[in-house]
Amino acid sequence: MRRRTQTPGQTLAERKRRLVRDELGDAALRLLARQGFEETTVDQLAAAAADLWRARLGAASEPVLKFLWSRPG
Repeated sequence: MRRRTQTPGQTLAERKRRLVRDELGDAALRLLARQGFEETTVDQLAAAAADLWRARLGAASEPVLKFLWSRPG
């Protein structure tokens, strides 16, 4: 896991974006380390991201996640 440091002069929104980006990266690295690159799919990485989002936001994230998953493309 990466060491999270606060950069002076960052806004709260910038710190939150950095934290979420670091957490997503850590989740992806854990999945890749456990399964290997060849065995890991984009769908699995997306599911790990959704699980992280769900854990951070709780039940309020469900309608947003359902909307995102239902979009074509």
